[in-house]
Order: sequence, then structure tokens, then C-alpha cells
Amino acid sequence: MGFRRLEVGESFSASFHSLHTYELQGIELDGNDDMVQSQGISAGVPYEVAIGTSVNVLTRLIMNNDLVEDEEEWRKSQKCRPPFVLIHIGPTKEHTMTGEFVKLESSTITTHESFIPARTELREMEAAVIPNVVSALTCSLGLSRSHLKLRKLARDAFGITSSATVLYDFSLEFRASGYASDKLELTEVKEKLQYANALVAAINPKVSKFFFLALEEEDPLKRFLYFFLAIERQTHFVFSSVDHDRYLSELIQSPDRIRESSIIFFQRQREHWKSLQDRFVWCALSIWTHLSDDDIETFKRLKKVRDKIAHGEITEPPGNAVIEIEKLIIKLQNLPDEPRYSDTAKL
Repeated sequence: MGFRRLEVGESFSASFHSLHTYELQGIELDGNDDMVQSQGISAGVPYEVAIGTSVNVLTRLIMNNDLVEDEEEWRKSQKCRPPFVLIHIGPTKEHTMTGEFVKLESSTITTHESFIPARTELREMEAAVIPNVVSALTCSLGLSRSHLKLRKLARDAFGITSSATVLYDFSLEFRASGYASDKLELTEVKEKLQYANALVAAINPKVSKFFFLALEEEDPLKRFLYFFLAIERQTHFVFSSVDHDRYLSELIQSPDRIRESSIIFFQRQREHWKSLQDRFVWCALSIWTHLSDDDIETFKRLKKVRDKIAHGEITEPPGNAVIEIEKLIIKLQNLPDEPRYSDTAKL
């Protein structure tokens, strides 16, 4: 690939930048070279924003260089049209390469995984800038317009040496997925298919709608939230279908002398069970008799994850949370052999 080892005493240093290119949908600009530029600071990180009809004109304005060789071909490949928004972040502090391989060309330097701390610093700067800037542009440019969208087209990251040479530090990233298979006899497959047919008639369509959306989704955040919505709908539906008087009388061993008063008392307490967690526990006591304390603790833990997402404390669930919530909703759908709902309930 043209790489060689560094010579003795040879080293390269650079400060890193990133350019984020968006298509601005919902606005048109007059002229071919119209552009505006501004600078700002977000969470202590400086940035530049330029809006115009040519990405190369914008990058020449900011970085004194073209973004693409053939802009017309680039537009066709990206399936985009002007105007464009370009957000520039950087420079980072100067970093010295830590790797040992380099490729020198006439106008560029390429290294392999030699500036990892620089990448980390740049990502942190981007996290402080991009969400704020894109949100602010959407609000300001979209004011009084029925439709406006900043469609992300590209992110370009690079370093610039003290001699103004462009440096690219690349890495190879691999993603893979796998699964394990259990052997099933044909008779067992037949039984499970028959059970599935029975479950089709039993599953609540309002639950299966979110369950299906989760199964079709690749994004971990959306997948987790869809699964949680399925659990939430399932819980409220089952709670409203329970013969509460029957289960209260079975669970509460009150003295005969105040049995009726006890039942009325606990019925009034049940009326205050508005929270999802209270209702989930009550459903486990009454209908979901196949659930254990571990399942309830899992639900409580997953609910905390959902609450943190809702309150903006985290932007994606932990990796194991998506697996756990899928297992839990599947367990809720596989009800005990004799579900005991009120006569008017139809699950």
C-alpha cells in the first residue's frame, strides 16, 4: 500500500480538524457562489459555520482547499443539491504520531492508527459542538417554514502539520454479528408452530405493533424504546384485565371479623397504583405467575434506563439492556398455561 517504517529520528506532528457537510433542505439561495459565514463557541469549543451553494467554495473559504475533485459527480453520488451547510471544528492541540508506518505523497501524509489521542480529542470537541449547532440552525432557519432539514452528507477528519501539509490517519474497522443455533426435531418445530398460532390469537395488537417495530429496528436506542413501549402497553392492558377482587381475597389473609373491611381497604390502595412499576409488580403477583424476583428486578433496572433516556441523562442504552428487554417481553408473551383474567377481558 506504499507504507514504510519511520526512519530513525523521523516523526510527524499535526493538529486535527473535522468538516461536517450537510444538505440544507427546505431553503434555496440565489446565485451559484452565494455564501455566508459565521463563527461561534459551543461549550468552550470554537467552531465555524458556512452556508452556500458550492461545497468547494465553502471549503476554500474555511480551509483554503477543495472538498471534492468533481463537485457535480459528488452531488450525483450523494443524491443531493444546494444549498449546503459546512461546520468546521478544530484545530485540536498538536499531537505527535505514535505509530511506526507512514506513506508520503506529493501533497499529503498518511499514517495508520498513529494519532488515537488526537481522534479522541476531536470527537470530544465534536460532541460539544455538533448537537448544539445543528439544533440551533434547524430552529433558526426553520422558523416560519413548514419543512427544513439538515441532511448529513459527510464527515471529513484530517490533520495539518506545521508546514501546512495535510495528514490523514486511518484505521480499519470491522463489524460482525453472529448467532448460535439449537437443533430441533421436526415434531418440536410442529408443536412450536401450533403454539405460535395460538399466541397470534392471544397477543394484544397494540403490544405486537411495538414488538414488531423493535424487531425490525437496527438502531439500539429505537429498538430498546420500542421493546419498552411493548412492555408498557402489555402491563397496562393486563392490569386493567385482572379480577382484582379475586386476587386480593386470595393474597390477603385477613381475620374473618374484618375481612370485608380489609378487602375494601386494599381496594382503595389499589386505586392509587398509577405507576408502571406498581402495576408491573401487581401483574406478577396475579397473572404473570411465571415471573420471579429476578424478572421484577430486571424490569426495575430497565425502567431506570428508560427514565435516564427520557430525562436526557444518556443517549443510548447499555448494550446488555437491549438483550435483556427483548428477553423480558418475550417472557411476558409466553403466559402460564391457565391465564386468569376477568371474564370480560380478551387478551
